Amino acid sequence: MLLSELRRALMNIRMLSVILVSLCLLYLSAYNTLLSTSVFIDSDATDLSDQGLEKIHEFGKNKYHIWTQSYIYMQTIFIFAAVLPFTASYIQEKNSKYHYLQIIRVGERKYRVIKFLVNCLAGGIALLLPELVYYIFLTLLARNKVLEPFTFHPEGLYSNLFTETPDLYILFIFGVHFLIGFAFAGFAYGISSFFTKTILAYVIPFGCYLTYDIIISNNETMNRYALTNLYNFMSSTNYSLGDFSLAIIGLLVLGISLYYINYRMVNKYG
Repeated sequence: MLLSELRRALMNIRMLSVILVSLCLLYLSAYNTLLSTSVFIDSDATDLSDQGLEKIHEFGKNKYHIWTQSYIYMQTIFIFAAVLPFTASYIQEKNSKYHYLQIIRVGERKYRVIKFLVNCLAGGIALLLPELVYYIFLTLLARNKVLEPFTFHPEGLYSNLFTETPDLYILFIFGVHFLIGFAFAGFAYGISSFFTKTILAYVIPFGCYLTYDIIISNNETMNRYALTNLYNFMSSTNYSLGDFSLAIIGLLVLGISLYYINYRMVNKYG
């Protein structure tokens, strides 16, 4: 059941939509902040020397510069991207009674554990996969030179790693974003297990995220735990790896707790 559920989570129109939209937003962010003024320029301009043009291209076609400027728009949808692929699947199966067939096959507890795990993986992969595809395209099409120094560079935790081994830092950020998607998808799955309308599986978690971030961002001692702040790992300078871990664990614990409460309620009241 685990592999079949994972295939369902990854090979559906919602996951494809998340990947395509994410790729577009990553590119548009880089285009508006960097590429439009340093790559797509008039190379035949009379006031531009060959040396000057090469300097602009070295700056604007650099893979690492482009990558650092690619996340401005993604920070507006990353939560929705993590939730969209598979969070509503439990509600849909419950409403159609399909979940009874799975429960007969593997038992309710195993069914619920697999559904929760697969949804978490889908949330993490929904953030990771488009970033990985985008990174591969950048590696193939852009200049891979490590500049000394970089004009654009991260300022957050472990940013010194970027100046020495930028590809390793980028892989680290991929891991950070995967964990954020994994954890929030778990929270969203837990809270949506109480609903019967599919739309609520998307609206309620997103509303919780907005409310939480607005409230906590206005608290100077707690704003480091804002989810947007966690996603902007490259520019967030006011939290530690322990803070990040606490936020991720907190989301998972909350999601598992809600999911377990729903499990007990269903067993008791039907």
